Amino acid sequence: MNKRLMVVEDNPDLLDIYQVCLQKDGFDVVCARDGEEALKQFVDCKPQVVVCDIKMPKLTGFDVIETIASHPKLNQDVAFIVMSAYGDKDMVDRAEKLGIGRDRYLVKSQATLKDVLRTVRSAFAA
Repeated sequence: MNKRLMVVEDNPDLLDIYQVCLQKDGFDVVCARDGEEALKQFVDCKPQVVVCDIKMPKLTGFDVIETIASHPKLNQDVAFIVMSAYGDKDMVDRAEKLGIGRDRYLVKSQATLKDVLRTVRSAFAA
């Protein structure tokens, strides 16, 4: 089974770290540096999982998730994982309203690479 995921992150260093770590674990990783780029690439790459930062230029992660989730041709059982610098209640509540459980909302300063891998593996297993 193809395990393709998209990582959307505007910090190039973090994006590189996530990409290398996930590829070493056997995932086919497509990267986008902002929300606009993510939406442009999404249709062609057809990821099963999207790991998405929230605060980004052009379009926020919430904009990306809402666009994909509300579009019948795009949303075909895509699992979303939020990776954000912000873990305040409003942000987590907004993610939950979009169907992203607390177990898939990772705060960057608190999440290790092992946490990221575990969450991605869990999303593919669901």
